[in-house]
This record gives sequence, C-alpha cells and structure tokens, in this order.
Amino acid sequence: MKNGLAELRRRYWPARDDNARLRVASERALTAFCLLAGLAGTAISIMNIEYFEEFPLLIGNSFAISLVCLGAPLLINGYVGFKTRALIVGYTVIGLIIALSVMNSQLLSPSNLLLIPAVMTITLVLGWRGGAAALAAAIGTYTYCYALLPAELTAQLASVDFTTVMAALCSSAIFVFVSAGVYRNEMIASVESIRRQKAMADDANAAKTEFLANMSHEIRTPMNGVLGMAEVLSESGLDADQRKYVQTIKDSGTLLLATLNDILDLSKIEARELAIDPVEFDPSEMITSLRRTHSLKASERGLEFTVNFLAPMSPTARRTGDPHRISQILHNLLSNAVKFTETGSVQLEIGTKADDPDRIVLTVSDTGRGMSRDQLASVFDPFVQAERSTSREYGGTGLGLAIVSRLVELMEGTLDVASETGRGTRFRIELPAPRVAAAPAKPAASAESAAPSNDTGGPAILIVDDNMTNRMVLGALLRPLEGQVAFAENGSEAVDACTARAFDIVFMDIRMPLMDGVEATRRIRAMEQDAGRLPAPVIAHTANVMEHQIAEYEAAGFNAVLAKPVKQDELLEVSKGLLAGERAFQIPQSLRRQA
Repeated sequence: MKNGLAELRRRYWPARDDNARLRVASERALTAFCLLAGLAGTAISIMNIEYFEEFPLLIGNSFAISLVCLGAPLLINGYVGFKTRALIVGYTVIGLIIALSVMNSQLLSPSNLLLIPAVMTITLVLGWRGGAAALAAAIGTYTYCYALLPAELTAQLASVDFTTVMAALCSSAIFVFVSAGVYRNEMIASVESIRRQKAMADDANAAKTEFLANMSHEIRTPMNGVLGMAEVLSESGLDADQRKYVQTIKDSGTLLLATLNDILDLSKIEARELAIDPVEFDPSEMITSLRRTHSLKASERGLEFTVNFLAPMSPTARRTGDPHRISQILHNLLSNAVKFTETGSVQLEIGTKADDPDRIVLTVSDTGRGMSRDQLASVFDPFVQAERSTSREYGGTGLGLAIVSRLVELMEGTLDVASETGRGTRFRIELPAPRVAAAPAKPAASAESAAPSNDTGGPAILIVDDNMTNRMVLGALLRPLEGQVAFAENGSEAVDACTARAFDIVFMDIRMPLMDGVEATRRIRAMEQDAGRLPAPVIAHTANVMEHQIAEYEAAGFNAVLAKPVKQDELLEVSKGLLAGERAFQIPQSLRRQA
C-alpha cells in the first residue's frame, strides 16, 4: 500500500532533477493546473448535481472533463517524450474546456474563466507558438459566446455590459500570454546561464584536480631521491657531524613534504574530493602511535605530555570511523600544542559523550601562550596564524587548524576552542564513532605461504622506474630483504621481464614512457592468467596518489601503493606482508592521509 502511494505520488509530482530543471518545472506547472482544474470542475459539477435531470449532457460532460483533468498528470509524467506529452495534454485540456464553453454558450460561464490560466500554463510549457494557438482558441471561444448571447439573458442582466466583459476576458488572456512568454524566456536564459556556470565550474575543478596531481608528481619524484638517499646515507658509517648534516636534510625534506600534503589536503577538501573512509579501528593503536611521536617532541622541549582515557571509554573497544583522518586531526592539534607551549604540559584526553556512548570526545589542552578573542575569530581560516610574528618565530603555513576544522565538518562532528592569552588553549572535538563487536583473530599465515618462491633464499625483486635515481633509492632501501634485484626502465620492459621469469614481488612506477605502470600491470595479470601462473604481488610506488588514482591502481590489479618519497619502514612492512601471502590491497597509514 505504502509503495503504491509513493509510486502514485511520483507519477503525479515529478521528483527534482538538477540536470533537467526546466522540464521538471514545466511538468509540475501542467500537473498543478490539471489538478486545480479537475478539482474545481468536480466541485462545480457536484454543486449543480440537482440540475442533472434538466441538463444531463452539460453536467455529465463537466464530470468527464474534470476526470480527464485529474488523470492528465499520469500522462504528463509518463514515459513518452515530454514535448509530445505536453502537446497532447495541453491541447486536450484546453479543447475540453472550449467544448464545455461552447456547449454552455454563455460568456459568464466558469469554463471561460478557466481558459485564462490555461493560456498562461500552455505558454509557460510550450512557448510562444503553443501559447499563441491557445490564445487564439480562447479569443475565438469568447467571440463565439458573445455573438450567441441569448436575448432573454441580456434582458435579465441588463446591468451587465457584456461588451466590457468580452473585452476584459480577451485582454486578460492577452496579458497572461505576454507575461508568461516573457517569464519563460527569462527562466530559460537563467537555466542556461546556470548550466554554463556549472560546466565552467566542472571544467575548473577538473583542471584543478589535474594540476594538483601534476604538482604532487613533480615535487614527490625529486623528493624521493633526496629523502631516500638521505635515509640510505644515514645507515652508513658517518661521524657525528655528518649524521647531523644528513638529519638536517631529512628534517627539511620532511617539512617540505608535510607542507605539500597540507596544501593538497585543503585543496581536496574545498573541491569536495576528499572522502571519509569509515572502517573498524582500535583506538589504543591510534593513540599509541600519536603518543610515541609527540611525547618525544614534548620531552625535547621539557614539557610534560600525558594521555588519558576517561571512563567509561575503553581503549581496547573497537569502533567505526576513519582512524587516519582522526589521527590527522589529533596530530595537527598536538603539533600546535607542543610548538606553542614553552613551559608546562600538553594533555590529550579521550572519552565518550555522556548521553551518547557512540560519539567520542577528544580534548587537547596546553599551558602555552594562548589566544585573544580577536585571534580566536580567525583561528580556523587557512594561511592564518595568531600573529604575523608567529610564522617567523615558529614556522608553519597556518593550514593545520583549517584542515582540522574542515575534517571535523566532513565527519559530521563538532569542534570547540577555548583560550586565554598567557594561560593556554583547549580544543574539544566530538566525532561519531559507533562501537563494534570485537573482530575474530586472523589465522596466522602458514610457513609454506610465507616462504619466498626463489630457491636461493631471497626473493626475486623487479624494480620498474624510468628515473635512475628512484631505481637506486628503492634498491638501496630494499637491501634488508636480501633479495635478487632486477631493473626495468618502463612498462614495456617490465612486461617482457615478467614474461621471461617469475618474480616474487614487483615495484611499479606509474608515469613512464612507452607504457605506463597501470597498462603494464594489466598486461602482466593477463599474461599470468594465460600462463597459469600465480599472480606476483605488484606494488605501485608513485607520486600520483590522489584518491581516484589509487582506486584505478586497485582495479588494474595492484596489491599495494606506496607514495614517493618512499619510507623504508613502510616499504619493508608492506613488502614482507605481501611476500608472506597477504593479498588484500594495502595502503600505508601515512598515504591514507594524502589519498
């Protein structure tokens, strides 16, 4: 019953469609007119039912016309072409009204009055031509009724000037015809303008996305060589001064990469391209990682750093949310708290909302320099810091809190801040994170599946990249695997190498000459299927890590994706997991922030 009513409502009143606003508006206008005309005709017919024996044809036709009007929306919103439907319904309705007027042969008949809104509706829906035809029919009907006025009616209504009535009806019809035509033209022009603006905005958004992808690639590729070689160099025998210099290179490169990530994040959020990925997660694991990172920085500045889980919040109870974006929020807040606190403490508290245990409450407070009311008013604006001297003294781009605010909004949470100059700042965040049952433990991988296929003891590794520096960096970072490493400079060489022999793991760049990494992986997967081979793990190591690009890699048959610059710990963790038989698509935590 409920579904039937919903379907009837859908057919009578078309749903909104932003891609066809004019059509829907026209259908609704016709529908409204038909319903009003049908209801009015039915009411008039019922009121005159007592005269049915005297005027059976007239009242019967009135009922029939009313029923046609009430049923017309089923055709208006049906399945044939809109213009055809509008022509059939519009001219049928106005024809029935004219027929009723002609049968009455009375200028003061209610049906003659209905011709005026009929002219307006048909003009709005069908335009000047359709409206002109309806107007001509209406004026012809008025002329016919005026010419056939019975003498007894004229004598009975001697006080009525029927010539004036005739002029009023005709002028009213002409007025609504012109007004509706002008309004329709304006409406069409407005819709076309909106459509053009939307197309321009879509084009600009696509260009912005392409620019961000290109910028990410062009910056990450050289940074991969800088940070990768710095990490390899730090593993060699260096004296204290040399280690200090290498660490400076790594810190500077990491800072540049963090700035790039912040700009990309903010751009994706404002372009509405950043999606929240709710999954089951363990809050204790997330907090442990944050504690490890920020407690060290706090101790270097002589600050006390504490983390507290507030009852009844259980640190081990699994919840549903996006742990990577939550970590990003807390990382930005804790980084600011440690940066702007000279003495005292930084505290992180995790609890639940008192009246809703499925919402977590995260509080970051410090005893730092604090902010004034004027500074609080703009604290979440991008590229803004509390004072102009702040960026000179502490560094930073002023993007951290802007990203926090927008991420909280994306996750349908709330964010409050309280601060007092010289006494510190307190951020309080509420986020939806429903509780879930504990997940069953995964069975351990068997020794057979964990063993590499290469009988020499180390895995056979293929590194595919058109940049020699990147090949050198990746080969050096993979030394702990003690494998046999082969190299290819493009996708075509990679396909040939994989066809000639089986590799235990393949690291595939994406942008390469002759054949890109996505096409090469597709061909490798097809070759493996034809040859009856087990698919080798293929890892995308690339600077192209936008969300839609990662989805393309997974669809092409990649097993994991690593962003340039590649971090050795993530590289080895993902590699060992895949060599041990793990086949689920893997995205390291640091990359989920960038995707």
